Amino acid sequence: MIKAFDNEDIKRWAHFSGDYNGIHFDAELARKNGLRDIIIQGMLALTEVKIQLCPRVDKPSTIHFYLKEPVARDTDIHYQLCARPGGYFCSASTSDKTCITGRLKEGIPGAIARAATPVDIDNRFIHEQLTLLRMLFPDMKESWILMDAFLFSVCFKYQHGDPFFMKAKKITRQPDKSRVVTYQVDQTIILTDGIFNYDFTDLAGLTFYFQDRDIIKEDFSVYSILDYQVYYHQKLLFQSSMGSVTRASLNEGQQ
Repeated sequence: MIKAFDNEDIKRWAHFSGDYNGIHFDAELARKNGLRDIIIQGMLALTEVKIQLCPRVDKPSTIHFYLKEPVARDTDIHYQLCARPGGYFCSASTSDKTCITGRLKEGIPGAIARAATPVDIDNRFIHEQLTLLRMLFPDMKESWILMDAFLFSVCFKYQHGDPFFMKAKKITRQPDKSRVVTYQVDQTIILTDGIFNYDFTDLAGLTFYFQDRDIIKEDFSVYSILDYQVYYHQKLLFQSSMGSVTRASLNEGQQ
């Protein structure tokens, strides 16, 4: 399958998710950060991969995605999915590079620790976001894809402030927000058996947890993982772990 995402697609995803990272809207900023043009959001590029995986996902599974290269707007992306020993393997490529690879395998880790911080999410916000998502992206129908997208929107819309800008402030003194750039580089999704039958009618049974882990920190960049977990009546329903690199440029005169 071949698909391209344009400026309107970028705007739709930003409107839903709250991801207004400047490199998705400002060509000059994108070029300053070594890109040829505006790039699409990583999660937007992943949507088609996840949709293609849906018919193969019907039992507890773990999905790993690796975002290897950014994808420029209006670029044809070739999506491929094949079965091999060890699971289903997927990729997304442009004419000259592989941008995304992924693997779906049956089974989940035996022991999953609960994330450190509970997040009290209002049911009205959940309903509004799911309604908006279904309107803007009608091809996203399965419960695990809806939950995945919803949790990404929690990061930007519900947890007040920009978590990546706050992270950059830890690695520079007083960075200008325009000098902070974040790239998503990977995602791991854990699907338990409960997610396949969940239909979002019982929102009161949901509890959410969050954890921000800095894995590799250098002078002016940090690779971190954001863990989001959803429990339904105290049983793990879904987990998304998103890896990203946040980089901050020095302000003039800053040491």
